[in-house]
Amino acid sequence: MEQKGTPGAYRPPTSSTAGAGAGPAMDPTEACKIKVSDFSADVGDDELKALLIGFGFSVRNAHVKRDRRTNKSRRFGIVTLFSPHEVPRAIEAVDGYVWGYCKLHVEKSRPRVPRDGGGGAPTGRVFRSGYGKALPQNTPAAGGGK
Repeated sequence: MEQKGTPGAYRPPTSSTAGAGAGPAMDPTEACKIKVSDFSADVGDDELKALLIGFGFSVRNAHVKRDRRTNKSRRFGIVTLFSPHEVPRAIEAVDGYVWGYCKLHVEKSRPRVPRDGGGGAPTGRVFRSGYGKALPQNTPAAGGGK
């Protein structure tokens, strides 16, 4: 029996002999997602799902995106359909539809791009608080002032 690769060598879990060099595995539902935007701020997940079901599409789930701090609708949502073959038909059918005085915009959803770190001090500046904080030289507290 022939072994492929170096025995004991690390092999990432997403790699296989069939898909070598193909990159990380994509979520299978990613191809079934559409982005629906420009609807009323009072629309919820259930209403968005019911809209697409009313057009005759099989909807797995719908999620209206909300602001983290205020919990207000960001007026767009991601809808996951059961089949990637329904995506172009859903875009064509719903894009431009007027729903509650709002003209909808529908497009294929793009995968989320992971963001680096976030927050904190800008590069080159250090913020310290408490007992380790250095005082300026010419202040009364440092003994340099009058």
